[in-house]
Amino acid sequence: MSTRNMAAGLALLLISTGVAVAPARALDAIPLYEPVSIGDQLRAMYPTAGVSWAAALNDGGDTVGKVIIDNQYRAFLYTEAHGVQLLPTPGGWTSAIASDISDFDPVTRTVLIVGAAQSSIYGDPERAMVWVYHPDSNTVDAPVEILLPFGADISTAVAVNDKGWVVGYGRANLLAGYRPFVYDARSGVLHEIDIPFTPADLNNNDVIVGNTFRSVLKEVAGDITVDSTENLATTERPSVSRTTALNDADEVVGVTLMGYSDGAGRMVKGAVRYVGSGPWQVLWAKSAFDSVNDINIHRDVVGSIGVSSAIRPYLYIEALGQGFLLNDLVDPNAPAAYAGQAAYGINDNGWIAAGAGGAVLFKRIGDMPPPAPPFALTAVPHEPTWQQPWNAITLNWENIDGLTRTYTVERRLAGSGDAGWIVVKEDWPNRQLWDTSGDLGVTYDYRVRAVGLAGASEASNIATATYPAEPVDRTAPTAVFEAPADGAEVSGNVSVVARFQDNRTLQYVEIAVSPSGGRAEICRQYPDGAPGVTLSCAWNTKRLALGDYTLTAYAYDAMSNWTSQSITVTLVEGGGKGGGGGKGGGKGGKS
Repeated sequence: MSTRNMAAGLALLLISTGVAVAPARALDAIPLYEPVSIGDQLRAMYPTAGVSWAAALNDGGDTVGKVIIDNQYRAFLYTEAHGVQLLPTPGGWTSAIASDISDFDPVTRTVLIVGAAQSSIYGDPERAMVWVYHPDSNTVDAPVEILLPFGADISTAVAVNDKGWVVGYGRANLLAGYRPFVYDARSGVLHEIDIPFTPADLNNNDVIVGNTFRSVLKEVAGDITVDSTENLATTERPSVSRTTALNDADEVVGVTLMGYSDGAGRMVKGAVRYVGSGPWQVLWAKSAFDSVNDINIHRDVVGSIGVSSAIRPYLYIEALGQGFLLNDLVDPNAPAAYAGQAAYGINDNGWIAAGAGGAVLFKRIGDMPPPAPPFALTAVPHEPTWQQPWNAITLNWENIDGLTRTYTVERRLAGSGDAGWIVVKEDWPNRQLWDTSGDLGVTYDYRVRAVGLAGASEASNIATATYPAEPVDRTAPTAVFEAPADGAEVSGNVSVVARFQDNRTLQYVEIAVSPSGGRAEICRQYPDGAPGVTLSCAWNTKRLALGDYTLTAYAYDAMSNWTSQSITVTLVEGGGKGGGGGKGGGKGGKS
């Protein structure tokens, strides 16, 4: 589509201004991108502009695509030197789209753009087109219509190489099949070619791909024909369902069906790549909406991937053997916003054309750095409470770097050397941490590193704190009934007495009775930190029905350790038989 070098070993890259810059290099580190919102520029120039797509770009960063204005497609061109402009629409046509763009030709000092015109935004492209752009004057010639000799109700140009060959296809009517062609923009001569597929892409080696095929073209005495065709589909998995693009090393990308569904009955697609004699390699496969759209000379591949319920632009970097969501690689300080759902083109410098809501050019502005180190780290001992019943050291820090994804927290014995640092927590997402893994009464140094896609930052400042010396209280209190005795017969105003004890401090004690329309409190007390207390209260039974009742003593300590002790008494008429104190112990636990 848009990775058009004159040769794989090109020594100099000529951008659209004709200025020589450094040769393209592989993405051997994680790139950092600045998004240029072409969609915003279009809306600023044309108030009725709506959705826009960036379809392709050349090695100079010149980008083409389409935008909806007043319910019609308009083809656009964006250049760094001059910004965005609409391409002229041929007479009699209301809509036009741009599909591909060549590199700057230093001899003719021109750039070729191809696409199609149509009479409405709806339906298929109807007339293949070629535009000639002159960077020196920032002008575009009136488009040339590629007239097919068999006549056509549908035709489009899908790709152009740097020698000026344009590939596309057309059909004579609804019942006729698509017929591929090569148009030589140098001579203005159209050549029908005999291949069993509709073209999807063309490179500078005169190789075409489409469907599952790859064909080599040849030119003899001014006539362009097919030299050879091979079917790249294989019987072994993975194979390819449809090829979409190739680079100037004849390496091909496409999509395949993975053979399993996404859980909603939709077949998951995979992005596949074919190098040399194969086999096909799966680069990513996550959803039924995954696509692959372009490959550059370094084998970096772009497309889209399904993430949750969204479709996001995706980049696979060959040198790293890893794929990335494009929005994860955007400079967090970049002023331009973007809303892209797919990446459509990548050039040999790693710049990317994208958009499915607003056209965007992702300019590579360097390698992604690690984040800046966190700062203002503090460490404070955390004594246990009933809401937070653990010993810890509470760590807090600040970080304003948008490249940060997670944190790594490190610890050492206070004052020990650099070799003493150990990792306490990795992949931590927050700027606060309770370190609960220390030893009682030990003093520690702490530091924190921010971690981004490009690695970890330098360490933060060092903060020091001493771990709490007392172990966490996990012992439940005890409750013992002193009166009445378990099994006693009672009546009238009954004296109820319970004794409570804790190893540290009691927080709350209560005596309750049931059944009484549910549990009913007889009396309660907040001991205010005392380790032991005796609770005495009068239980008025005069209006209660005769029968058995359960008295329960509850006790909670400051750490919400708790216990309960129950006895059963029988309510009788008149005076009852008393008894001694109840049994101690009871069940306890953590509320």
